[in-house]
Amino acid sequence: MQDKRDLVNSIVARAHLHEEQATFGDALNDWEILRTIYSQYPGLTFEVERLQKRRDQQVRIESKTRLVEQIDTCLHSSDYARALDLLQKAVSEFPNDAELTELEKLAQDGVKRKTEAHRLMTEGQELCAKQKSAEGIRLLRQAYELDENNPLPRAVLANAMVEQARSTVETDWQEAEKLARDALDLNPGHPMAKTIRTQILHQKREAYIEECVSQARKLQASADSGRRVDPDRGGIVGLSAQSPGWSSFKTLCRAICRPSAANRAAATWKSCVVLRLN
Repeated sequence: MQDKRDLVNSIVARAHLHEEQATFGDALNDWEILRTIYSQYPGLTFEVERLQKRRDQQVRIESKTRLVEQIDTCLHSSDYARALDLLQKAVSEFPNDAELTELEKLAQDGVKRKTEAHRLMTEGQELCAKQKSAEGIRLLRQAYELDENNPLPRAVLANAMVEQARSTVETDWQEAEKLARDALDLNPGHPMAKTIRTQILHQKREAYIEECVSQARKLQASADSGRRVDPDRGGIVGLSAQSPGWSSFKTLCRAICRPSAANRAAATWKSCVVLRLN
């Protein structure tokens, strides 16, 4: 008798442990085992029915959780039609559910924004085709902002900016640089945007050399021998001996920076003025 009592108590304890761990199926199995051993256990039927309800509730919660995750995935990928299909199927299983009602509102709003984004994108592409790139890109930006999670407006905008950057890089590299940078923000791996960025870097270097030569000529014209340019000490950021125009600029700087006899003794390396790229 004592052994049977100990067995019953151990089964009850195990059933409660499984319930605490939310493994309601295992807990029910424990109670069913107890039923075969000692069906007269007080409250046995109540415990079984209670756990069955908790198990069914758990299954319901898990089912809804999976459904909500699927809907969220659709919303984040701008697949609003699929999200609405899932929500319609969920109505019968989870009627009047507040969370699902809010998700449906988000999906419906997404459909409206996606429709408007598609209209703006179409108009923007047409304007770009008519060489009205500034207006077209403006509309494409609006389309992207309306539907940021949609990869299509993102790609169309990035390509339009790269094409405009390519067409203006020779005449307005500052604007082309901005467009290429924005395109790379949208698509960091865009090959043409990377090429344009490299081309702009070369143009910036050449423009800076021209600026330095111009300043050096001004020093030469004003016979300002007290100011010196040191082209050998890294003053020109991003330039090297292989840069276009470097040799002529270096020769010019040395020619105009020779100190006069009056101040030759006072001239030192520390008195050099190093022009830097801002």
